[in-house]
Amino acid sequence: MIAGQPITPVIIKEVGAPTPQVGVVDVLVNSFGIVGIMLLGALLGGLVVGALFVLLKHWKPDNPLNGQDSRSYFDFSRTGGGSGPGGITT
Repeated sequence: MIAGQPITPVIIKEVGAPTPQVGVVDVLVNSFGIVGIMLLGALLGGLVVGALFVLLKHWKPDNPLNGQDSRSYFDFSRTGGGSGPGGITT
């Protein structure tokens, strides 16, 4: 008699605490946070690059970034000394 009955195991699965649902508001708040961090990073990067340009202009006033290259610099503030306007000889 014992050999004729099949053994069926009983499986018990423990279920943990339910996880909180993520709503639309949660997604929007997190996305605004990420965008804000990216905006602050871009702002700080722009300030650093701008400061580098200002320092470069003060340290080397005769550089091509200032538009004062030796090949293209004209002094139009001089008066007299030539027959053309601003003292430029024509």
